Amino acid sequence: MLKKLVSMVLITGIFLSPIIASANTPFQDYCDANYNYMRDEVIEKTELKVVYETSADNGEMFGGARFEPNSGIMLGTPIYNYLPKLPQTLTAFYEEFDMSQTNAVCSRDPQAYNQSVMDCPAESKYVLVNFNMPAGKLIRYDDYSNYIQNTIDGFTSPGRNVIIVIGKEMNLSPNYAHPDDPNPDYASTPKPADFVDLFRKMASYIHTKSNAAVCWSPNDLSSLDLDYGMFYPGDEYVDWVGVSSYSCAYFPGQQDVEGMNVAFVSGRYANPVARLKPIVQFMRNCGMNKPLILTESGVGYQDTASGAYMDKEWVKQQYRYYYASVVRMYPEIKAFVAFNTTVGGDAFRYDIHTQPEAVSVIQEMTTDPLFKLNSDGNSDIAYRELSDMSFDNELKLSAAAYVKAQLNPTVKYSIDGVEQHATTLPPYDYTLNASNMTPGQHLVSIAIIADGGVNALQKDYLITYGAESNPVVTEPMESIGEFKDIPLDYKAWLEAPLLSMVEKGIIKGTKFDEFEPKNNIIRGDFVLMLARALGIDDEEIDEEYAFDDVPTDMYYAKAITAAHKYGITNGDAPTLFKPEQALTREEMITLLYNTLNKFELIETTNELTFDDVDEISDWAKTPISSLTSAKLINGFENKITPLENAERAHAAKIMDSVYDMLLKVKEQIK
Repeated sequence: MLKKLVSMVLITGIFLSPIIASANTPFQDYCDANYNYMRDEVIEKTELKVVYETSADNGEMFGGARFEPNSGIMLGTPIYNYLPKLPQTLTAFYEEFDMSQTNAVCSRDPQAYNQSVMDCPAESKYVLVNFNMPAGKLIRYDDYSNYIQNTIDGFTSPGRNVIIVIGKEMNLSPNYAHPDDPNPDYASTPKPADFVDLFRKMASYIHTKSNAAVCWSPNDLSSLDLDYGMFYPGDEYVDWVGVSSYSCAYFPGQQDVEGMNVAFVSGRYANPVARLKPIVQFMRNCGMNKPLILTESGVGYQDTASGAYMDKEWVKQQYRYYYASVVRMYPEIKAFVAFNTTVGGDAFRYDIHTQPEAVSVIQEMTTDPLFKLNSDGNSDIAYRELSDMSFDNELKLSAAAYVKAQLNPTVKYSIDGVEQHATTLPPYDYTLNASNMTPGQHLVSIAIIADGGVNALQKDYLITYGAESNPVVTEPMESIGEFKDIPLDYKAWLEAPLLSMVEKGIIKGTKFDEFEPKNNIIRGDFVLMLARALGIDDEEIDEEYAFDDVPTDMYYAKAITAAHKYGITNGDAPTLFKPEQALTREEMITLLYNTLNKFELIETTNELTFDDVDEISDWAKTPISSLTSAKLINGFENKITPLENAERAHAAKIMDSVYDMLLKVKEQIK
């Protein structure tokens, strides 16, 4: 948790980290890479998700893990500090690993019993057991098997349903060293592989118990050169994914250090929606269909060193984000532990029961029926992202929103351009009543309004209402040529280039009538478009130019090997191309520049005036400057957003802009 971090700790935090972990990488390189990653991928991106209330069996995600609610969220607190008037279905307690209990001194006791499990309140249907490991100590299962099995027996013997967290926050530097660290001082320090081995063996024993589930729970932000993927033991050993997550008004002891506040999503950037994004992205990137539990969560309301209290409105809004926004943004979340306590050495206090105004906000937020589980352990409702659907007259809408450094953005609901409701308070709810609308089609818009009245992001939906039929919601789309899935706000700038590229055979749909314009363009597909324009997409594969990760039977294989043969691309490594990886905007522009520059068809320049020029990688500055000077590309609102993934729509537009020049390359190749 952030409260335990020191200033020398920086995040990597994402499985697909922007840097490759190595103990020999200079500290400043880590600092720069991780600062840039969090700024671009987490801090900068405005988020808006609109959901509607529906029946529990229509929920957005259910993985079927042991004790996972079909719908709803288990809510709880630590055993020693309860929050009043909460629908508490989960209680957490903490067991510290006793390293004195080796097999030499601890005999096997199958009758072990843990009273703490029974001391959890009866209304808590589930108990979260945090089996904590000592920091920096190497624990081998075979040396402690008697003690470990006795302890697990003790957790489960009272008959309560328990979720056991094995060694949470393992991805912080005091706990494990990077596997490649050559420092002899680390020779006896455990490595991630040691954790994985211990976890797998403990999980295998826990899985022999019918009333127990296993939770793998890192900290939301990893330490200097450690990331989630190093510690993941495999899906078969994990039932629940957990995470510790806290909102802090500033990085401990460094209130005014912008870089640290960006890297740790603190200070003016503090927001649980952003802070939880890395772990959710990791789960989705790895295809983990697991429920997510916030094994610890809280808002630091007082600096323990100075005694200074944080602004009350800031604290209350952060709690609204935790209990209203993140559960809508991330349907993976199925359980919450409000860490209502403060541990010695913490930089902030989290024992929120001493703050009545904040407790009142939590109580208000948890009246949401999502937190009220019935006798079957499920909620009677679920939230689902708004998309094509029909409904009765009433449609209960709410939203999750995030705008960089905005504590109180406004979410506004409009119908046919007329404002109906606006609020700064999550969950930004609004009930649409179709009986108040005239039969026909109506455009419903939900927008985030940032400071200064700027419309940061908007989502539009059509409500079609007939006098004798239920209203129907559809995402408003336009037909362009054969494609029926073009958003209204894309038509003006996408129609002409898309029709041109389809007519010339450069672009094809993902299905017979779908283009999926908002989807990321992958490397393989973009090179295929480029190869079609150059007339080399169907050349026989030359093995000399093949890549190890491009199977010869893939639809883009011939195009990629031909592009390599003609020196248009060198891949991502000597033998790898990564054809399924999303292409960033600066990578797409650089690929086109390299093609035109190789055949001396573009003038090289180095003048950039975009507002986000500092975000452009050094190797991409000349390509972006050159294509801008040639009027082949332009930004939006004087930004080029170089590190964002390029959409398929972007690829169509830029391919159309350079097509005539690519024909000149085609002449030289042939």
